[in-house]
Amino acid sequence: MLLFLQGRSRRKRKRYDDQKKTRWPVFLNLVQTQMPVGALTSITHRVTGILLALGIPFSIYFLDQSLRGPQSSTWLIGLFDKALSEG
Repeated sequence: MLLFLQGRSRRKRKRYDDQKKTRWPVFLNLVQTQMPVGALTSITHRVTGILLALGIPFSIYFLDQSLRGPQSSTWLIGLFDKALSEG
């Protein structure tokens, strides 16, 4: 009975190895691999979420600076004008 079970496990292992070999992608160049639309949407959604989360402290700081007074507001407008004219 033990020999029977050993032979059976070898067959399963061999079948699993064969399936494993066929499942692995042969070509892993991400530039040439075409991704489904859902995958691209998911990646874009995650990246924009991270950028928005990182931008919240800057937005709060700029809002605080703009509400402090006329000098701070002028400084902030000049900062944005300078950034837009250089870019």
